[in-house]
Amino acid sequence: MKGNNKYFLSALFIITGIYLQAQTLTIQFDNIRNDNGEVSVTIYSHEKHWLDEDVERYYFPKDSLKDGKMTASIELEKPGTYAIAVLDDEDADGEMRYNFIGYPREGFGFSNNIHVWLSRPKFDECLLDIKSDTTIRISIQYKKWMPNRERIEPKQVFLVFKSQLEIINI
Repeated sequence: MKGNNKYFLSALFIITGIYLQAQTLTIQFDNIRNDNGEVSVTIYSHEKHWLDEDVERYYFPKDSLKDGKMTASIELEKPGTYAIAVLDDEDADGEMRYNFIGYPREGFGFSNNIHVWLSRPKFDECLLDIKSDTTIRISIQYKKWMPNRERIEPKQVFLVFKSQLEIINI
């Protein structure tokens, strides 16, 4: 009888160890505009923290950036459902910079590549079910509220309407 208990306990530890094994989340980033600063990844497992509180934040230098692309890996403690927010933190200060009308000045992205314009994405839109090692792609977005000054042609007038900028040639 004691021999059977030994095998039972061994099997239980093996099964539990497999279930609790860390999951590797590999994120392929693209559309990163320069090699300044670092890429910051925040992982959320609960909606109550979504985009307001950092639960687990990881920082990756842009050393491996090539043609606007880089890859990073994160070990998750357990399988689960997660939402991911990414910041292209060009000044490496750990915070998003905004312009005078509230548009982001640094790049950002979300799991499931949710694209946003004037509002934050919903937590449910960004959820990923991670049960084993997983690779995802997140394309970094940059909101342009004004064209580069080098591109402004003479005889152009800027019209700001509803926080959107349009160029009108006259």
